[in-house]
Amino acid sequence: MNQSQIAVSTPRSWVGDQRLGTFVLYLDRKRVGALAPQGAVRLSCSAGKHELIARQWWYRSRPFKFDLASDQELRLVVDLVREGSLLRRVLLLMVMPWRGVVVKAAA
Repeated sequence: MNQSQIAVSTPRSWVGDQRLGTFVLYLDRKRVGALAPQGAVRLSCSAGKHELIARQWWYRSRPFKFDLASDQELRLVVDLVREGSLLRRVLLLMVMPWRGVVVKAAA
């Protein structure tokens, strides 16, 4: 069976202890790695349907669902929410931390 690849990166920088700015990645609800600030990580998985969740502290993303073919590579980007006004983003992080992190396909 051939393995598919998921390349996950983040443009987010962090000042201070880099461990505090690290995203924890979960593939199909299993912890599979950590993504350091301005870092990248490669994950191997079988072909088929999967979901990826990223967490940082109590903030997390909605499940990013995807279907991989054999030997396919999917590129994803993880970051904190950056859409909307600063006030809207702060309120979102305070009231709905489960929507504070975004996982999206790389452009």
